Amino acid sequence: MVAQYNLGIYYNNKAADLYNKVNKMSMAEYSKSGKKLETDAKAQSQKAVPYLEAALKLNPDDQDVMYSLSKIYLNLGRNADSERMEKMMAQAKAKAPKKK
Repeated sequence: MVAQYNLGIYYNNKAADLYNKVNKMSMAEYSKSGKKLETDAKAQSQKAVPYLEAALKLNPDDQDVMYSLSKIYLNLGRNADSERMEKMMAQAKAKAPKKK
């Protein structure tokens, strides 16, 4: 489970770095290379999905994986999948033992 999660987070972090570069661009820079960076970021996000989905299958109550998938799905425009993860997180949180 750890290997899948780590690989998923690795690709997700690569995507986040690219999105951060896009967000810091001026309009002139964005018009020159912003779309390509956004496309590259989405590709990195897409690479993360199968690893995180595998990690979730191995540990179906892992809220960290659910959270990561929810955000990645949202970035990829997979809104229904993002909402499904949000619901799963709420259910997992409700059944998790209370911390003292």
